Amino acid sequence: MEDFTILHLSDLHASRKDGTLTGLFKNLLDDIKDQSQYCENIIIVVTGDLIHKGIYMYRESVLEFFRQVDDILTVKIEGEVPERKVKGLYIVPGNHDKRRDPAKEKQQKDLGEEKKQENSEEEKKQENSEEEKKQENSEEKKEQEPSDREIIRKYHTPIVTSKRKNNPEFYKEHWSHFIDKFSEYTKLVKEIYEIFDLNYLNNELFGVYVQQLNGHNIAFISLNTAWSCLGDKDERNLVLGDFQLNQIWKKYNEKLGEGIDLTIAMGHHPLDWLTGKEETFVREQIMSRNRLNVDVYLSGHIHDRSVVNLQTPGHSLTTLVSGIGWPDDGKTDRQASNAYHNYAWYTFNLDLNSIDVYVRKTNEQGKFEADITFYPDAKSKNQKKMVMPLNANRVLTYFDLTTMTNRSSKAYYISDEILRVMQSYINTMRAIQKAVFIEFEKRRIDIYEQLLHIPKLNPKKVRGQKKENESSLKELFLIGNEGDDCSKQRKNYAEKNCEMMGNAFQGYLFDICNIICNKLNAALTQIDGKEHVMRAHFRWWNANTKRYEQLCTNRSNGVDATKPIQSLEWGELLKESYNCGHPLVASLNRSCCEESFTRNKDREDTENEWIDFLTAIPNFEGNRFAKSTREIDDKEEQPWITFGITVYDEADRQMLYMMDYFDIGKIIKEFIDEFLYFIPLDIKKFVTTNIRKDNGARIYDGKTKSS
Repeated sequence: MEDFTILHLSDLHASRKDGTLTGLFKNLLDDIKDQSQYCENIIIVVTGDLIHKGIYMYRESVLEFFRQVDDILTVKIEGEVPERKVKGLYIVPGNHDKRRDPAKEKQQKDLGEEKKQENSEEEKKQENSEEEKKQENSEEKKEQEPSDREIIRKYHTPIVTSKRKNNPEFYKEHWSHFIDKFSEYTKLVKEIYEIFDLNYLNNELFGVYVQQLNGHNIAFISLNTAWSCLGDKDERNLVLGDFQLNQIWKKYNEKLGEGIDLTIAMGHHPLDWLTGKEETFVREQIMSRNRLNVDVYLSGHIHDRSVVNLQTPGHSLTTLVSGIGWPDDGKTDRQASNAYHNYAWYTFNLDLNSIDVYVRKTNEQGKFEADITFYPDAKSKNQKKMVMPLNANRVLTYFDLTTMTNRSSKAYYISDEILRVMQSYINTMRAIQKAVFIEFEKRRIDIYEQLLHIPKLNPKKVRGQKKENESSLKELFLIGNEGDDCSKQRKNYAEKNCEMMGNAFQGYLFDICNIICNKLNAALTQIDGKEHVMRAHFRWWNANTKRYEQLCTNRSNGVDATKPIQSLEWGELLKESYNCGHPLVASLNRSCCEESFTRNKDREDTENEWIDFLTAIPNFEGNRFAKSTREIDDKEEQPWITFGITVYDEADRQMLYMMDYFDIGKIIKEFIDEFLYFIPLDIKKFVTTNIRKDNGARIYDGKTKSS
């Protein structure tokens, strides 16, 4: 299911002129070799700062590094053409890739230490030469730097979005001046592309490119965040510029006809390095479904790692930051506050709507390893990765729990804990269905055997009648032959033997209660190691008392269930569940069953004090009747039989939520439908005449059979 993997490198800061590699680069290459064995389709993204301080005498070490990367990521099989794993390469400029003004360079405090005694003689000559040139042209330089600032301020001062202008004259008159500062960078990047046998197409230092991978069109947007860098106070002072965003939008819009499955933007700086209003505007542009519709933004610069998901009602954006950091060749001081270096791999699974984020960090020995400290939870630490959604708006982060028909649903956010409960519930329901089926088969066989022993109405029938009758009963009750004639015969048997079959039905409902309680208890015990108590029950409508009374019940964990459950009037959760056609959890609908909570709180037998309960009305055929209401000349429908589950532990509420979400009422209906197919009882007659109620005091144990 893996579509492709991005190898994210940033802030390499190459600092050797002789083409050799530092120990840091060698360790990085070793780790790339080790990690790449798990990847096939690789896109390399480099988010700026290839070299250190704009000194292009270091270019050979950059080229040597990428030569070795290409060699590592090329599969060589004897007798076959080598196959490159690298399917694409995208590089954006950083502030260190920009040719710097020596006068301004001298003022940068954070870089001053590296100028002292560590530079080679050749480097010192270069710097001295630049210093001399600076002195000779001091007045010119004084005018040059303010000129850059004035141009940026004139055309790109962030203002309210609605008042922004395109400023085409900036692009026409001044852009060549700014990109000229990246001329050495452009030459270097072209050579890197040649190493991978790829064409460099980004002469303007920003653009849009569409690459096809595994049948998906991936748009890569290159942003130049470094062009407006002026010194050591760039944070919150950078702009992209309207000219850049509008040209990118124009190019992106041209590509939309190809169909875009994923859009990845790349820039050197995190978005929060832009000026406040510029950041707001850029975020709007890249996150708008009507503009750039960016799904992922990759950046570096801060020499740290970060994974953040930004979300609006219509779109989400995942920002991924990584970076090797300052040179670590034994000659220069580490100027970053963090003492480690990092880079990352991102595996994109488009069909699964997910990104697997693998962050790698140097240890005390300088070797790269999984950055365990970065991962937020035990699961991530164990898997050595963080999983992020590609589109958080497509992720079901919560599920709806049912409330009264005149209320909105309750949202239950999914956690690792609820996923475990959900998995356990699904497996448990499979076990419940299997166990109920087995018990039903026993009931069918029992009914068949009892019918065989019913005395014949006409004993003078010809010999062989018994054999014919046995065959007929097998077809009707064991094989379950279909057809109107078979259906009528089963119905006739049910009517003539209504007491026996009614007892069997009542016993079957008891079986359901028994199996549900015990299976759920076993599942919950497996999760937390302790015993759980829950009660399942069916109630029936007693027309004489005008209440729903116990039909059968059972409890898990061997708890005595001989005490009858409380009868209920028509109303509260029973009525609401019937009207909305879905199970309801009491605690989520407390406003319509407050009396039940009050009675529970005030009960004397505190050992039977419950925590919560669920009510469901199984919608099987015949389970409804209409009665006239006194208040109005109308008829109100209500069910003959109801189902419910009660829990006594706070932790067991989650199972009730599962029963709500997966609609336990439908499962109960299927159980009863299966029985009524073979034994088509008249539910009204069963309720009104056949229930073994023993004045409402006896609890049906499922064992009583017809005499």
